[in-house]
This record gives sequence, structure tokens and C-alpha cells, in this order.
Amino acid sequence: MLSFLDLANCNLTGAIPASLGRLSHLSVLSLSMNQLTGPIPAALGNLSALEFLLLDTNLLDGSVPAGVLGNMNSLTELFITENCLQGDLSFLSDLSSCRKLSLVSIGSNNFTGKLPGYVGNLSSTLQSFFATTNMLSGELPATISNLTGLEILDLSENQFHGKIPESIMEMENLHILDLSVNSLSGSIPSNTGLLKNVLRLVLESNEFSGSIPKDIGNLTKLEILRLSHNQLSSTVPPSLFHLDSLIHLDLSQNMLGGALPIDMGHLKQIYHMDLSSNRFLGSIPDSIGQCQMITYLTGFFWQLDRLANFGSMP
Repeated sequence: MLSFLDLANCNLTGAIPASLGRLSHLSVLSLSMNQLTGPIPAALGNLSALEFLLLDTNLLDGSVPAGVLGNMNSLTELFITENCLQGDLSFLSDLSSCRKLSLVSIGSNNFTGKLPGYVGNLSSTLQSFFATTNMLSGELPATISNLTGLEILDLSENQFHGKIPESIMEMENLHILDLSVNSLSGSIPSNTGLLKNVLRLVLESNEFSGSIPKDIGNLTKLEILRLSHNQLSSTVPPSLFHLDSLIHLDLSQNMLGGALPIDMGHLKQIYHMDLSSNRFLGSIPDSIGQCQMITYLTGFFWQLDRLANFGSMP
């Protein structure tokens, strides 16, 4: 009884044969990195023992058939990234019966419509949800926060608009939150500091306004913060420069102003800092010289002579 079928990267072409649906004991089906075309056959829904469905990096098109995933109660990982799939995300409702689900990757397709509220009905075991680089729109559903086990949420490069629901910032297990390259607006939620385990917070290329939340200094594990290409104003909270784990900071292309905090040198691990195209005033704090790890530094062009020994500035 065949339980494992791995045909990844085998230069396969043509359609996925519906006859694969007869392999009722299959737990792993990997057809990744081929040149398969056509739709996902509905017959795959007969694979009730399937745990891993890997169809990524092909040329599959059409919509994901209704019900095809609903019988896969043991499904753990779904990879359909990097295809030409289209239609809405109604197939996510079928995944609500998959209570062992840990990863859903549907990015780099042509999916449209909203991220449905029933995404919050997915298993609490879900750790990673990737829907980047589609054409999804509408507002982000607050029900995402029901996914209490989620560690990675990547909805970047879509067309989402409206505000970030504050409940998303209460997802204490998140390690990566990437909502970049959308049309999100309003203020960055004031409770962002509740993301106590976040390592990477990427909100660049949106339409956020207002100030950077003051409690951002509570993100003590944060390594990457990218807020560039927004409409943020006011001053930079001093607490941001006390994030000892921060290695990459990009606040460029905003309307931030005021003087820079004198204790910038607390960023001992920082190697990339871009503060360019803002409205800062005053001089560069001498403490910047304590940032010994820095290799990329830009945004201080009004006093370049003081930075000759502190990294490269394109």
C-alpha cells in the first residue's frame, strides 16, 4: 500500500491525473517544482489519509475545487504556492475539518476577494499562514486572532485596506507579522507592544499615519522593524532605541520629525539603519558611534562628515 509519493523536481508536465485519487493510503503527495498544468483534480479529495499535500511551484490554474480538502482530516501541511490558481478563498472553509493543520501556504497565485472571516475557524494548531503576493482585498478580519497558535502571518503584497484589527496585536505567539505592500491605513495599533514574541514586524509600503506606538519598546525580542513608505509623523519613541535584539531598522520615507534620542547607541546589534526622507531636526547623537556592528547607515546626510567611520552610506 503506497503511502509516500514524492515526484518533486522531476520535470513533469501535463495535468495531475485524477487516478491519484485512488491511492487511498497516501499520507504524502509531493509534486512540487514541476511544470504541471491544469486544475487541481477534485479526485484528490478521496485521499482521506493525506497529511502533506505539496503542489507548489507549478503552473496549475483554475480555482481550488470545493470540498477537495474537506475529507483530508489528517492534513498537516498544504503547499499550493507559486502557481496560477485563481478565484476566491472559499476553499479555506473546507480546512476547518483539518484539526492537525500546522501550515497553509497559498502565496504567489492570483487569488481574489476577501480573506473570509471563517479563517478564524482553522485549527488552533496552525503555526504558519502565507497568502502573500495575490490580489486579495477588503479589510483584515479580526477573527484571525482566533488562531492562537499562529507564529507566522504573511499577508504582504495584496490589496487589503482599512485598519489593522487591534486583536491581531494580541497574538502573543506571533514571531513574524508581515502586512507590507497593501493599502492599510489609520494608526498602527497602540497595543502593538503586546506582540511580546515577535521577531520581525514588517508594515512598510502602506498608508499608515499617526505616530509609532510608544509601547514598541516592549518588543524585546524584535530583530527586524520595517515601517518605511508610510505617512507616519510625530517623533520616534525613545524606547525603540533600547531594543537590544534589533538588527534591521527602516523608518525611511515617512514624515517623522523632532530630534533623535541621545541614546541611539543602545542598539548594540544593529547593522542596517535607514532613517532617510523624514523631517528630523538637530544634530546626530554622539552615541551613534557605539553602534559598532552597523554596515548600512543612511538618513544622516546633513552631517555626513561626522559619520566617516560609521558604516557605508550609498
